[in-house]
Amino acid sequence: MNTHPPTAGTTSAGYPDAILRVLSTSPDREVLIASDGRRITARTLRDDTYRLARALHQRGVGRGVSVALLSGNTPEAIQARYAITLAGARLVSLYETTDPTALAAFLDGADCALLLVDSTRNDTAKALLPLIERTTVCGLGTDEPGEDLLASATEYPTGPFAAAVRPEEDWSVVSTGGTTGGPRGVRIAHAAYNTMLAVPVPGLGTPPRLLVCTGFVSSTGALTDLTLLQGGTVILQPSFNPRGLLTAIEQERVTVMWLPPPLLRHLLDEPSLPTTNVSSLTRIMYGGCTASTSLLRRAIKVFGPILQGCYGQTEAGPISSLLPHEHADDLADRDGAVSVGWPLPGVEVCVRDRNGEPLEHGQEGEIWVRSPIVMSGYWKDDGLTREVLHPDGWLRTGDLGRFDERGNLSVLDRLTDTLFVSGGDRLVRVHPADLEELLAAHPSISECAVFAASGADLREEIHLAVVPTAGSRVDLEEIGAFLTKQKGAHCAPAALHTLTSLPLTPRGKPDKRALRNSLGLATSRQPDHSATR
Repeated sequence: MNTHPPTAGTTSAGYPDAILRVLSTSPDREVLIASDGRRITARTLRDDTYRLARALHQRGVGRGVSVALLSGNTPEAIQARYAITLAGARLVSLYETTDPTALAAFLDGADCALLLVDSTRNDTAKALLPLIERTTVCGLGTDEPGEDLLASATEYPTGPFAAAVRPEEDWSVVSTGGTTGGPRGVRIAHAAYNTMLAVPVPGLGTPPRLLVCTGFVSSTGALTDLTLLQGGTVILQPSFNPRGLLTAIEQERVTVMWLPPPLLRHLLDEPSLPTTNVSSLTRIMYGGCTASTSLLRRAIKVFGPILQGCYGQTEAGPISSLLPHEHADDLADRDGAVSVGWPLPGVEVCVRDRNGEPLEHGQEGEIWVRSPIVMSGYWKDDGLTREVLHPDGWLRTGDLGRFDERGNLSVLDRLTDTLFVSGGDRLVRVHPADLEELLAAHPSISECAVFAASGADLREEIHLAVVPTAGSRVDLEEIGAFLTKQKGAHCAPAALHTLTSLPLTPRGKPDKRALRNSLGLATSRQPDHSATR
């Protein structure tokens, strides 16, 4: 492995050093509760992390080396995340996909010298092995995909270890997941991530007890780091299971969790919710995709005023937040767009037209962001980086939004998701999020997704995928009349697809590309960053 010479024993710009110092203040405290029943103390997590960092360092892992992590929600995954950074290497964070070919291509494109796999992802690793040549695979607690690196690490000492890294160097390259095109690598510097963790996040609990049920690549990873920095405990669930989540909340007195809106809806639908004690919860954080006002009001009625909306991007980091007391106001603006709150401290947000000129409050345009948290750029894609990240630090998000007169931000849609449908003698722009907001309030619809597909003349047509509420039946003609009355005839759908569940991305968002593929539909246009940003 080619690497810059790391210097052991020096202070690292990486954040795990600070977390491990916090763990040392109360070494006998439980900090991780695994889904298999293991209860990990601060001392065990600290010592095992230092050992693994040394084992990686001895294998040539350090500055300039990319190490990928393919894992579930396990203590070994948290340990590996910290050890890779302590060794000075670049962490490559993967979204697991059902397509091993795409994973292998991303590993190769990110120049990964090493792939670490925990026991929950052995099957994926076996499918990957024939497809990769330049990446060595090692296990974390298992030798199935290769050497068990955790077993080898037990021979190393447990004292503090941190390789020297520079603040501007890559802490991580994060896969975007590829839901609007091929997966891209987003470069995040040590300084940017350290700055993000330094932003105060109140209301997590004293101390926080975080329930993890989504992958560490999403916001859950940052919340895990914040929880441990604040002297808290992380309760790990293998995946989202509503009944299992409620059991864990009651038994472990969970104070905070992160849920994308579709998963929040499933939790509210869980029959055991009314008989479960959830009084320990002080904060439910949601984000990743649009949340309807009907869903939020329902959640507030059940859980109380503890919801916090979060808007951000992999490329931009956290952008804005809607705090619990702000949910008491009107959640949507005059046109029905749901609020994502106000920009976070240190984050500048501007809404601009297609020429990059700032727009007045009330006018819709592309959301631009500038902060110390934005990405360094796309991995090995200088062209796309120049398109979205300007020399003055402003990042074009590709999201369509507007400010209201109070400075409250609403996100209308992704620019690449905006539809252009026939409106008589002209094309009319339609925001799927607007229609999804309306349909979410329909009594016969539990979940929905609005997306485009090509019609006979190759123009875009509106398609609806819906999951009916229990005992209900959804009819295309009735839904078409409902949307026509609310939004106009151009919003009448061309087709309605009734499903038992919506496919979700690894982040918990409705996967519209998977919907089109599963239904055998085509879109009349491909995502074009030069045209939409």
